[in-house]
Amino acid sequence: MTFIHKAKTLRLTESYLKFSADWLNRSGTLPLTIIFIHSRASVDDADIAGGPAKALVDIIKRHSSRCVSLHLDLHQSLMQSFCDPLSVDNLQNLSIKTYPTSQTPPNLTYLNLISVQLQHVKVICENLTHVWFRYVGVDGCIEVIRRAPLLEYGTFGHVFGSQFVFPITPTVYHPDKLRFLRLHIDSSWDFGITRTLAVPAL
Repeated sequence: MTFIHKAKTLRLTESYLKFSADWLNRSGTLPLTIIFIHSRASVDDADIAGGPAKALVDIIKRHSSRCVSLHLDLHQSLMQSFCDPLSVDNLQNLSIKTYPTSQTPPNLTYLNLISVQLQHVKVICENLTHVWFRYVGVDGCIEVIRRAPLLEYGTFGHVFGSQFVFPITPTVYHPDKLRFLRLHIDSSWDFGITRTLAVPAL
């Protein structure tokens, strides 16, 4: 089952909140995909702190234990409210554009980060098979490849210089399951990735 909320196309009226709660309740124990977009700069503090957007966060969170796929593009305050605490026991696919501080690291197979650096996301990488990173540091790209021995598909776009959080060493990594690798990277930083990988499956 899929639940989608996009702030630009839906108004958070009382009837909409009731409909959302009823729909999620009727879905029973089915696995959920949640797409929640509410990152407008025009969202005021009152709406974030105690208004309808926060009410919708609370409704969705009651069903988070059934969520297998989560796509979040939220104002930072809403993200904090959504993820603290959040049940992530069944989460497999995470896509975010602002970083959360979830207390329990999810064990994912898909990870999509947009302008969020790896060090800001508490995730378990051992079972990752697909990674999409955009606007991240080169050291974070190398680090996720190092941490994810099952990685099969990696797309790294608009990669910029090292954030000096994770070391870039002369060590050569051998991600033997990696079958697809796409890089869009500043040429001055290409050395950091290509010289640290030996990929026999490509």
